[in-house]
Amino acid sequence: VPKIVGQPEMFRHGKVMVTEIEHGVGNYENAFTTPASNLPDPDEDGCYNVKNELRYDPKFTDEQCRVARERNIAKVRVCERTGVLTSIDKNDKAWLDNCGTTFVDYLTKTHVPDPTVFGEQPSSFKWAVAFNYKGIYMMELEYDGDDLIRVVVIFCPWCNMFFSKVGTKASAERLASMEFTTDSAQFYHEIMRYFGTENASLEPSTSLLEPIAGNVLVAVEVFQFYNMIAAHLEMKVSVLTTKNLLEGSNANHFGPLHNNMRRTSGDLALTGRSARNHISKVLVTCLTFDRMRMQSIVNAMMKATSRTEMVQIAVSAVKMEGRKSGGDKDKDAKKEDAQQLCEVRFQGTGSLR
Repeated sequence: VPKIVGQPEMFRHGKVMVTEIEHGVGNYENAFTTPASNLPDPDEDGCYNVKNELRYDPKFTDEQCRVARERNIAKVRVCERTGVLTSIDKNDKAWLDNCGTTFVDYLTKTHVPDPTVFGEQPSSFKWAVAFNYKGIYMMELEYDGDDLIRVVVIFCPWCNMFFSKVGTKASAERLASMEFTTDSAQFYHEIMRYFGTENASLEPSTSLLEPIAGNVLVAVEVFQFYNMIAAHLEMKVSVLTTKNLLEGSNANHFGPLHNNMRRTSGDLALTGRSARNHISKVLVTCLTFDRMRMQSIVNAMMKATSRTEMVQIAVSAVKMEGRKSGGDKDKDAKKEDAQQLCEVRFQGTGSLR
């Protein structure tokens, strides 16, 4: 993975980090064996001077893409021969952008399984999409000649989780899609747990308490959502903050431009007002957004120095809701309800410290 000038020593790309958290350190492999063709010459330290890494869009030659596709296919061949569960990036740079077809379409329409395993007519056996939701494809090879499990997971939604595609914005639809992608990954984890459990029951679990341990995308989604909605962090800063949280207290993904965490020329640390308004309007009925809104009100109330000030903060929040609805009568009713609620809640309490 190319290293950019000014990149922190401990910085890691999202794909690398997620892969190693999911599958163990050292299990990430880049399909492209050489740097992008549009990168400038590296300096003496092997770093590339890209002026704005936010808009870094790598370009690869036809030969580089051909090699990358062959390496993707080689991974599938290993799965066909040995019967394993493996995950591969969709790699649109080498597939869709270069040869006009996606990796999934290639496997389901064009790919011929390994003839050394599947006999004289390997084309009669096909890879099929067993599950697909929000960009996570679980592919299975339809073959009943042995008891081996042949499953390939093709992962697509990096732009959902890490905003890695140029032009991706932190809209309400994008954050909602991030939640759906996390749910999709959780289903995949449950399938993997089933495959890895001896004498597992075929009866699906309907419990809402299924553990999420091991699904790193849950943590990514939770941190990203909180950072953007509650902390109002701009998506680039939110991504870097999320990486720091996932990797532990010793990790630092922030470069010199971000260490101050404030607005600087060409680098905004906070989400713009228009983006926040769009998110608020679309998610106003979403339970997650309501929780974030109530948390911000509670945080403000905790900074009060008296019960009176706490009541005023709560009433002010309700008045804002009434203003949005546009009805004075409704607003006054909410204000009166809030005052009564606060009086009941704080009745008999001691002084605040």
